[in-house]
Amino acid sequence: MRSVLGGLVVSLPFYGLCGLGLAVAATFKRGASPRLRRWRYILIAGFIGTLLVGAPAFSNALIYRLENRYMPPVVRESDRHPENLIVVLTGGWFRQDGARLDVKISEDGWERLDAGVKLWGRIGGTLLFAGAPAPDGSGRSVAGAMADAARARGVPSAAVAVEPNSRNTYENILFSLPRLQAHREHLWLVTSAVHIPRAMGVAARQGLQPTAYPCFLRASPNAPLRDWLPSNQGPAAFEIAMHEQLGMLWYRLRGWL
Repeated sequence: MRSVLGGLVVSLPFYGLCGLGLAVAATFKRGASPRLRRWRYILIAGFIGTLLVGAPAFSNALIYRLENRYMPPVVRESDRHPENLIVVLTGGWFRQDGARLDVKISEDGWERLDAGVKLWGRIGGTLLFAGAPAPDGSGRSVAGAMADAARARGVPSAAVAVEPNSRNTYENILFSLPRLQAHREHLWLVTSAVHIPRAMGVAARQGLQPTAYPCFLRASPNAPLRDWLPSNQGPAAFEIAMHEQLGMLWYRLRGWL
């Protein structure tokens, strides 16, 4: 109970709910002006929206629905083949420090890297890291940084390839399409579980049917009741869910899915 109350004290959505709740209550008071009463339903909608965005359980449900579209496959010894091509979609960002630009691998990127290297250890083949060029035109990329990290983990250089120019999921597939087509019978796709429906949709649009290898599952099948209380984790999880939902909508409008 103490930890729950402590979480509420530092929760920004909680204070937003308190403010909206007081505003809603004011619209129901006797003597409230007609102008204030006209805002009643808008404020109620804002209260409900803030509650849902602030509650981690709501975003957990949205993410869980995305993550369970593709389940992690059972990897067998028979899957080992020298023609395997394991495509790892990158995750990262760039930190500007004066004239210096640092390439940073994100939490998603490290999870994908770990999953890709472990999968390579079981089935062999080649690891292809795709995406995220540095904006300074230096030729560096998050893909290159992740490839270096894979080599540091013991993957030989001959088994590592880099596609450094793609800037989004669509380009991740498009810019490597000839190579992916050449390995279509032994093609694996590694990315975060919440992102893999969009990535697999793009691949299917290009006539590919890779084996989906989701990693970094975030959502729980049974969120505890306390997760319906507002917390700072709620908006962060909601952003992840909406990024994918809106991303898929945008890709459909562009004809990429």
